[in-house]
Amino acid sequence: MKKSLFILLASVFLACAMGQSSAIADDFPKRSITLYIPYSAGGSTDTSARVLASAAEKILGQPITCVNKTGGGGTVMLGILSNDKPDGYTLGVIPSSAVTRTPHMLDVEYDPFQDFDFIMKYGLYTMFLVVNGDSPYKTFDDFVKAARENPGKISFATPGPMEAGALALQYVGDTENLEWNMIPFQGSGEGMTALFGKHVDAYSGAGGAETHLSEVKAGDLRVLASYNSVRSPALPDVPTLKDLGYDFAINSGIGIGGPAGIPEDRLEILEQAFIKATESPEFKKVTERLMMPTVQFDREKFRKTMEEDSEMLGKLLQKMGLTK
Repeated sequence: MKKSLFILLASVFLACAMGQSSAIADDFPKRSITLYIPYSAGGSTDTSARVLASAAEKILGQPITCVNKTGGGGTVMLGILSNDKPDGYTLGVIPSSAVTRTPHMLDVEYDPFQDFDFIMKYGLYTMFLVVNGDSPYKTFDDFVKAARENPGKISFATPGPMEAGALALQYVGDTENLEWNMIPFQGSGEGMTALFGKHVDAYSGAGGAETHLSEVKAGDLRVLASYNSVRSPALPDVPTLKDLGYDFAINSGIGIGGPAGIPEDRLEILEQAFIKATESPEFKKVTERLMMPTVQFDREKFRKTMEEDSEMLGKLLQKMGLTK
């Protein structure tokens, strides 16, 4: 009887010790986390991601170091991220365009739905065509007319060659038989700098009007069109392309992801931390300033919506003759 009791107690002690050891071994995170940002500093993606990371690190109890990995409209960063160790210590801000659009158009160094764990989605881009306040183009029709009369001479900056801003004007160009001069940059910050410096005639995409709303209200910038499916509440007088008679609308966004294979318990910790971070006053303040609608998509919803968007955009791009 005593021997049986001893064995039972020993077994309980051993199980507890193993459980405690396992909990200690799986204690996550134990050190700093690196968050790759796919675009250059100063744009809406970079700004919102850094504020979100600052809020998340307070919840996780470890610092999050943000590192810009620019190029290819986000594809360079995703290529790097896909080859990182899936331990939860290296994450990336995933732009939906580099998952749902670009792989249909170009060969990329990753499989968009096999090489990543989608952790959570937090923001939606608002996308506009913006010109300087002293631009001769007062309306979108003026801009189209100028392109028609000056083939290849009207230039516009985009955050990347496969971004929504580039795709929108390519669609309009195909519809109207226009020839644009597209100049891709490493992010919206660089593209808007080129616009302010009058090196281009316009900026097309996210991170323009919403990032520089004060300049829009002051008259230093003029917004000619929106590429979203509905008008922006902050700029209700700006027509969408659909309002202007074009059968085009696109909704894009960003979330947090990592290389495929992150342990399930770590994914859950990261998912909950970043979702909670979106509720911080600092994050809400900056996204309101950027006119960035926010969402709280968990892992399942993030992946599902990306897969649905990829299927829809694949059909659209094929119809436009833009698939690889």
